[in-house]
Amino acid sequence: MDKFSRTDTSLLGSWWWNLDKWIFAAVCALCVIGLVLLFSASPEVAEHIGKAPDFFIKKQAVFLPLALSVMLFFSILNEKWLKFFALIVFILAFFLMIAVIFKGYEIKGAKRWISAKGITIQPSEFIKPAFAVLCAWFLSIKQTVTITFRKYIFHIKKGYFLATPLFAVTAAMLLNQPDFGMTVTICVIFGTECFIFGIPWKAVLLLATVFIGIIGSAYTFIPHVQIRINNFFNPGENDNYQVKVAIEAFSSGGLFGTGPGEKGIYVPDSHTDFILAVVGEQFGLFMALLVLILYTVIFIRGIHDIYEKNNAFVIVSVCGLLTQLIFQAIVNMTSTLGLIPPKGMTLPFISYGGSSLLSTGMMMGMILALCSVKRR
Repeated sequence: MDKFSRTDTSLLGSWWWNLDKWIFAAVCALCVIGLVLLFSASPEVAEHIGKAPDFFIKKQAVFLPLALSVMLFFSILNEKWLKFFALIVFILAFFLMIAVIFKGYEIKGAKRWISAKGITIQPSEFIKPAFAVLCAWFLSIKQTVTITFRKYIFHIKKGYFLATPLFAVTAAMLLNQPDFGMTVTICVIFGTECFIFGIPWKAVLLLATVFIGIIGSAYTFIPHVQIRINNFFNPGENDNYQVKVAIEAFSSGGLFGTGPGEKGIYVPDSHTDFILAVVGEQFGLFMALLVLILYTVIFIRGIHDIYEKNNAFVIVSVCGLLTQLIFQAIVNMTSTLGLIPPKGMTLPFISYGGSSLLSTGMMMGMILALCSVKRR
């Protein structure tokens, strides 16, 4: 990259000099850590399900370069093209989620995946970053819509008029799968973006009511959500087995860990939802803190980059996308440590998973594009 001078006005030259290299470096570090952890954690899991020891490693070796390519592609886009591709991704993901209803297959009581020619996709993963950008785009529209009901006249900002149905439809589709964790993530993104953009207190109370209603409905009508919550507050002897062994594995690692690849306590799903247990056991507390620091660097640099921007769309989009990243990381870490009920949510850039990795790459590419020091 030294061949690019600061006066280089080419696409790649402009991209390189306006790129937030702290965020880029943190993402690359997380990818390296994730790959190392997969070498440590996945062989035992693969053997446990009757696969070759390198089964997950080979798949990740394909998905990781693709995810980085997706990130680089989206990071080059300007604001206009970013909106366009977010709309295309949302539409495609939405129709694939409809296809899941009819042709998807079920795992552990949830129908979220669709398979074609040996390729398995979870469409809901891709709808999250696209939703964050589209919602911010709609909210940044300044025109108002006037609605008359009898003698009452309501003046509603056009942005809310468009963003609210988008949120409602997306949440309804996710609840239909059902995917309670993803629905909560969408709620948090929508609530954060509305709060950053500016929202009346009455609307805040309405959003809080909707959020509580979704949680209550999930507890009432989704059996596995009810079971997990009940087991969390009133654990039996055989309840929350994964969390118990994850905490035991984390505790056994101490400050510096037992060593890379050392087989210790077997934790189910240690290559995906409970990969933090591998961090704690084999690499120790300091490596777990390093992972936390890297996510913190991405968050702080993202907020720093938009602090003085005078563009509502950019500010709201980055806040929504960063909320998705940090919320997902926090949910994964806290559920592994037994601080909240267990939820099948991957650790961004570290856990195994093709759809998750590609969608996270898209999300980070969007953040890098919007956080450019100078808009192209």
